[in-house]
Order: sequence, then C-alpha cells, then structure tokens
Amino acid sequence: MELDGTRNRIVFSVSAFVIARFMALFVLMTLFSVSVF
Repeated sequence: MELDGTRNRIVFSVSAFVIARFMALFVLMTLFSVSVF
C-alpha cells in the first residue's frame, strides 16, 4: 500500500510537470503569434 501511494504521487507529479510544460509552451506560442501579427 505504501509503495502504491508513492508510485501514484510520482505519476501525479510527472503528469503535473508535463501539463505545466505544455501550458508554458502554449503561452509562449500565443505571445509569439501576437507579437508577430
């Protein structure tokens, strides 16, 4: 049970990191498009 909880926490932190990275990339692309046009 302890190991399962740790694995879930690792999966959650990794997915949160990936989502934050995609959101940052999306914001950068939006700002770039706005500054270009």
